[in-house]
Amino acid sequence: MPQPRAPVIRSPAAMRARVLVVACASVALAMVAHVAWWRWRRPAADIAAIFQVFLIVPTLAAAALALGAAMRLVPLSPQEVLLSFALHAALSCAYVQTYPAVQAQSPTLAILLAVGAAPEGLDDAGIVQALDATALVGERASDLVRNGLLVCEGTRIRPSWAGRIIAVAFGAYRRWLGLSRLGG
Repeated sequence: MPQPRAPVIRSPAAMRARVLVVACASVALAMVAHVAWWRWRRPAADIAAIFQVFLIVPTLAAAALALGAAMRLVPLSPQEVLLSFALHAALSCAYVQTYPAVQAQSPTLAILLAVGAAPEGLDDAGIVQALDATALVGERASDLVRNGLLVCEGTRIRPSWAGRIIAVAFGAYRRWLGLSRLGG
């Protein structure tokens, strides 16, 4: 059986550097897993899959790494593992929060592309014509149903329990920022 390593005392700067490297490496690894999975076969419930890749699996890995650190089997302290995971979680939450906006058809991006493709620009009518509102809204609603945030009941759509929680959370966040309930 291998002998446990003696505790190593590190400077605060060395500890910060190790935490930063471990956190950035773990986020990069999650990003590689995310891109590989989506290129192989995009999951139907992509929001749940994003949570798995960026938060659930890394939480389990951090727990195993913390155990290894406590037993001095890995060259990190338990504090470094905890701080690395906290930074990983913060960076991952920022990515998870922006993913739905990036992966969906964005009206803002559609306007920029349409105006950019018109050599002399577009007037208001041209911008409205370039936008297919039905496709924009329909695609997004389908994504929300596929991810379990909306539920179809006959001809009506309502939020699921998870959708309701997210709506309440983001509504509170918008109010805290001083924004209106809907819109910018």
